Amino acid sequence: MQEKKTPPQLKEKIVVKEVDASEIDVIKKASDYAKILKDVVEKQKLYVVIQGRKYVRCEGWQVLGALLKCTPRIVRVTEIPNGFEAEAEIVNVEGKILSRAVARCTRNERNWANRDDYALMSMAQTRAVAKAFRLGFSWILGLAGYEPTPAEEVSGE
Repeated sequence: MQEKKTPPQLKEKIVVKEVDASEIDVIKKASDYAKILKDVVEKQKLYVVIQGRKYVRCEGWQVLGALLKCTPRIVRVTEIPNGFEAEAEIVNVEGKILSRAVARCTRNERNWANRDDYALMSMAQTRAVAKAFRLGFSWILGLAGYEPTPAEEVSGE
């Protein structure tokens, strides 16, 4: 049996996809949104500093949603042992789902051990909303100079 050899000219060939103008426009638009977002987040202090890094709170992620004409929607909240689990979606103006996430808040967490049910339920929803925004749009927050993880996921608050 003869070994099949690749012609040398094919080994050297590199295929480069040209970037479409619409893709460049997306990045330019996202950079514009990042600048606007940073201005609002800084002025309104919609971030927390943890170990020298800035993490945007859920309200800041919602500002980004407003710029992108999308909104969070709570799909479900379920009581689980010692807390709550929530599922949230990010939808555009037509109702198309852009992102979805699940998050929990339980009494096993130091800051939540002695809190009322309504507070845990609310935080599970807040975390789910922030996470859903993160999954779809963290790269835009990165363009604004922030950490891509929502503050609620890092701080335990």
